[in-house]
Amino acid sequence: MCRLTIDVITSADSGTDQTIQYACPDDTQLSTGDEFIETRPGLGIIIQSGRITAPRIEFEYINAPIEFGFQVAGRARTLFRHGHWRGQVLEMHQGSNSITCVPRSAGTVEWDDKDAVVGMVDVILSPSLFLEILRENLDEIPRDLLRVAEGRSRKPFHWQGANSPSRRITLQRMLQCPYRGGVRTLYYEGLALELMGSLLHECFSESTRCRKNSAGLSPQEIERVKAVRDVLLADLENPPSLSDLAVGVGMSDTKLKRSFRAVFGKPIFRFYRDHRLEKAREYLENGNMNVSEAAYRIGYLSLGHFSRAFSERFGITPKKYLIERQRKNVVLNAVRPS
Repeated sequence: MCRLTIDVITSADSGTDQTIQYACPDDTQLSTGDEFIETRPGLGIIIQSGRITAPRIEFEYINAPIEFGFQVAGRARTLFRHGHWRGQVLEMHQGSNSITCVPRSAGTVEWDDKDAVVGMVDVILSPSLFLEILRENLDEIPRDLLRVAEGRSRKPFHWQGANSPSRRITLQRMLQCPYRGGVRTLYYEGLALELMGSLLHECFSESTRCRKNSAGLSPQEIERVKAVRDVLLADLENPPSLSDLAVGVGMSDTKLKRSFRAVFGKPIFRFYRDHRLEKAREYLENGNMNVSEAAYRIGYLSLGHFSRAFSERFGITPKKYLIERQRKNVVLNAVRPS
């Protein structure tokens, strides 16, 4: 078992300058390509690549940074054992992109395949540097994220972005960095800023759109709708009924359907369908599942229904998509430097 601590340390002299503390006892490595570099005070990059050497990790956050997580390969599951999110689980798989801040929390991270080759990049930013960089965009930052960055809330923030081909290319460049010394540090920081900028633009655009669409709802109603989304996506194989969702947040079926569409721009079960098809596509892209396994994993019992829904969503059958991804992976592995 490896124990990892990530914390933001505030300078005693200035009271505002912050640096990132990343600590594994006894210099334990989490993977064969484990690396941490703080490119400047308050901006750090964690890179995990190669074969897993610590399949189960304990972690602890006290003064948590803003964390931009990118999963290039492998599948990890985070279980929170202490703090506001106690008992909740977050999953990261190939193609996952997220922005997270979880103050005063602890838990474990486990890899699905303990012998897997993984690729993961975490860009971690101190709250003060985050606010300094984005001082001209404060009105675009989601309110929950802004409050936790400013220290006005201990409520965790988590937002999941789309699987982006352009970000995958940037991540591969980072994992295959050919430079050393100061040039390596500059190269890492440039790519890290590119990744953060891309993810923040997507996050801010979605937040602005949701605020406009949900202008007629109270903050409490918006929170209820977001809670419905979280419940809906917690178990893709066994979705609750509309009535159960509505009762759970104290709304009528009609009110929930109208409110959900206002906040997320889609009817509730189209949102659910699109999300689970995205998950199926990621499973196929990862290459660890065939079409049947991907379909069953997201709750489809009929392969015919799954194939039709996948084709309507992405313009290609899941079988053809899997074959194309396998061919691309063979080419990438052939040209990848050893």
